[in-house]
Amino acid sequence: MNDTFAFLKDLVASEPEVIAAFCVGVVAGIATLGYPFYRFIAWFYDKRIENLESDLKRSKDALVESTKEVADAKKKAKDRKSKLEQLEAELVQSKSKLTEAEVGLGEAKKHVRDKDVRYAERMTKYNDVVRQHNRLVKLATSLKKQVASLNEQAKLVEKLQRQLWDMPVDIAKTTPFRPLTKGRAAIIAVINLKGGVGKTTLTANLAATYCQAMNKRVLAIDLDFQASLTHLCLPASLVSELQIGTGHLVDNVFADGLADAAQTAFSNMSQTREPKLRLLATTGKLANVEEQAKAKWLMTPGASDVRCLLRSALHAPVFQDNFDVVLIDCPPRWTTSSINAIACCDYVLIPTLLDRVSSEAVPRLLRWLRDLKSSSAKLYGNFRILGVVGNRAYPRAGLVLQEREIWKELPGKCEQTWLAPVHHFATIVHDKSEIRRAANSREFAASHPDLQPVFLDLVNEIEAGRSQHECP
Repeated sequence: MNDTFAFLKDLVASEPEVIAAFCVGVVAGIATLGYPFYRFIAWFYDKRIENLESDLKRSKDALVESTKEVADAKKKAKDRKSKLEQLEAELVQSKSKLTEAEVGLGEAKKHVRDKDVRYAERMTKYNDVVRQHNRLVKLATSLKKQVASLNEQAKLVEKLQRQLWDMPVDIAKTTPFRPLTKGRAAIIAVINLKGGVGKTTLTANLAATYCQAMNKRVLAIDLDFQASLTHLCLPASLVSELQIGTGHLVDNVFADGLADAAQTAFSNMSQTREPKLRLLATTGKLANVEEQAKAKWLMTPGASDVRCLLRSALHAPVFQDNFDVVLIDCPPRWTTSSINAIACCDYVLIPTLLDRVSSEAVPRLLRWLRDLKSSSAKLYGNFRILGVVGNRAYPRAGLVLQEREIWKELPGKCEQTWLAPVHHFATIVHDKSEIRRAANSREFAASHPDLQPVFLDLVNEIEAGRSQHECP
């Protein structure tokens, strides 16, 4: 290095012109060759800058994308953290529920054990019930046989009863039937051997209608020991007095016999709240009284005919002159009192519900009444069938389909049984709530403005039927 430097120094000192020319040549060569080189270097650096800018742009885009991904990642991380917190909370709840479930499981196990105990107890009870049921089945079978036997006996008793009421009549011991003429008291027996058809309510409201709308003097007679007509027509206080006493009862007519039946009956009438309506009341004692009267008649030779007690009373002038109409509420069975009603009445009025069971009882009643007529014309041959009344129909205008069908079929069945046409009233009494309310209040439904026309129409039909048969 030192030698080179020394050489150059000596050269510069000894050959300045050469050196200058050399330098100028060098400079000129550099200048000639340097511009393209410069242009190359400039292009190279421009390209490099362009590449760097492109790389910078890509880096910036990548940075923006990375920033976005970082933001998304942060959001996801936040969401996952929130979800993790939620899962941790749910885990805590699950642990709590698990604890509760474990407690419940323990209680359930205890409940199952208790249930097993109860099941065993119930099985024991069930076995006891099964044994008891088997005993009851055997008892029921035995009772069915007894019932069948009793039914046979009842049929026999009924046959004997009918034979009893068919016993020959001793004219000397019976009251002759007075012919019904206009102006005399017509006796109407309201009867149906099927219970629950509304006989009592119908009797009471017919009586009230005769009094209020037609100004008639009416006597109502209660022959059913259940005393429903008595309860409907009289105040509760008076009914209580009658039940504990012996006066003012139809019972006394059957107890006293024919000796003075008319005077006994007349003195035992009760005044009702309707001025023109009197009542021969009864109590639960009537059943025993009429059975005793029947026994006395059967067991005492020469005794007056027990079947004519009411005829002897009601056909007497004291009743015929003081009343226009007598309505008899009969019991739903053949008894001494119901036979008396048939033996003394001028007309039979048959109320019925418009259902199959009740309507089928009407021809059966007509058959029994026809048999009674044929058994003794002198005793039972004087009454006429006034007609059949449809009672307590469905509370709407007209009749429902089933009621219309039953009501349409009934006249043919009745005519076939009675062997003559039987009048069926055009007026139908519907089962209105006012009728039930009036009965519960011991009032006459016929006094209600909405119901009065129905009962008045029925009374007018009855009067029209009477006019065809009564002598002037």
